[in-house]
Amino acid sequence: ILGIFIFRKLHAEKSFHVIREAKIKINTLQLFNNKRFIFSVCILICDVFASLSLYIFLPFLFLHKGIDISFLGIFTAVYFAGNFIGKLYLGRLADKYGNSKMFLISEVLLAVCIFALANTVAIPLIILLALLLGIFAKGTIPIVGTIIAESVEHHGDFSKTFSITESISSFVRVI
Repeated sequence: ILGIFIFRKLHAEKSFHVIREAKIKINTLQLFNNKRFIFSVCILICDVFASLSLYIFLPFLFLHKGIDISFLGIFTAVYFAGNFIGKLYLGRLADKYGNSKMFLISEVLLAVCIFALANTVAIPLIILLALLLGIFAKGTIPIVGTIIAESVEHHGDFSKTFSITESISSFVRVI
């Protein structure tokens, strides 16, 4: 606890000056005039649509294949383990290979995994695909966040940017 207190005291002055200097008031319309921001919002919308389809189509897929619906609990547990792994490691791979490249690779591999899931009935393969789906569906969240942040980094007003993108994301989830 003492270490945390000392760390915060030492860095409080530095971060206060950085925040004061970076505080540039921007208008919401300025954000939507930024082509990189519009592109990053499109990426966000694609990511939300790709991830949400799993929750809708999985129970029906299992019923269609004659797999007991109680298996959905095991699938979900493995899927969330994949979420954890994806959020940890895809961000690091994006730092190494680039955000756009890792996002595209993840979305393509997500599509391949969904196609493989739709065409298999082997339980061990379904469990492996659940892990991979978790990695590629939710592991892109840090990548999309970084793409959004980089699109407006010259403004320095991240709170407005992320509140707008979260609102858009929530709206798309409802659709």
